[in-house]
Amino acid sequence: MIIAFLDLLGFEWLMGYDLEAAFNNLNYFNQIIKTKIIDEMAHPEESYESISLRDFVRKSSVTSFKYMISISDSLIIGSEVPDLFIRQLCDFVSYAFIMSAEPFVKEFTDLKSVNDTLTYNTKNGTIEQRKECAFPLLFRGGISFGHVIFSPEFQINQYKVNNSGINVCGLDYLRAVKLEGTGKGPRLFCSQSFVNTLSTESKKAIRSISNREDEKVYELIWTYYAFEALSNSSNKRENISRCLNRTLLPPAINLYNYFKNDEKNKLHYEEMLKLIFRGAIKYAKDNAEDVDNIIDILKSKLIDIELQWDSYNVDDFLV
Repeated sequence: MIIAFLDLLGFEWLMGYDLEAAFNNLNYFNQIIKTKIIDEMAHPEESYESISLRDFVRKSSVTSFKYMISISDSLIIGSEVPDLFIRQLCDFVSYAFIMSAEPFVKEFTDLKSVNDTLTYNTKNGTIEQRKECAFPLLFRGGISFGHVIFSPEFQINQYKVNNSGINVCGLDYLRAVKLEGTGKGPRLFCSQSFVNTLSTESKKAIRSISNREDEKVYELIWTYYAFEALSNSSNKRENISRCLNRTLLPPAINLYNYFKNDEKNKLHYEEMLKLIFRGAIKYAKDNAEDVDNIIDILKSKLIDIELQWDSYNVDDFLV
């Protein structure tokens, strides 16, 4: 079974900064998954006549998630469908960032002043909207494959015992947890065993990053799929333009600028920028777009935020 362990990036810092915003982040990513499940039930893939629309619905759903446990700021997901899982996982991570980063598309100097309007369902059935301190949803994770056991367990909720709990164990679960700590930033690290389950097509966004004592470690460049998350045009250049000029790159740049004097958080957002660059270059290359032009655009963005392109190896951005 495939096992993925995802952890919210910066959650400990956020709890110290704004506890209510931290709680909202937990609620936010769980609501995203709940909404995807409800959408699939209301409008299943087969209900659409258009092949392209059916494909979009399938990739943006969570139908490959056989198990999912949400614990504090962590998600544990089990799946038995490798190729579909990698696509749906990347879509979920992309969706979570793009939606939660919408308030950061414009430049800002005070995080407390950046608000997001959140919707709440009240007990009497009415809908309430409040403005809350915004914070981007970014995950760092580890993904492995092997023998993992998800078992039903009893739980106590409000003093009442029920059998709706679930537990997880296995060496490959521990491997996924260990992989999550491989590096900084919102990155998804993979084991060799997981990569071996993927088709050639699904490996296109996988890059080898290091050789550890126990096994080779890979990275899943989820931003490659972000160019077709939420909105997917048949015009690939339009997808690139939308992400680099609005949904993906601008909020990442603004967040980097805000945290650039914070040595710990700065590293996370610099890695985020690198992820976007890798995804953009690979996406342009695979879709016969002008890669040199994309690199020139990315260089200009780096100059704008006082990062030097020369300090990076262009080949490092190629998967």
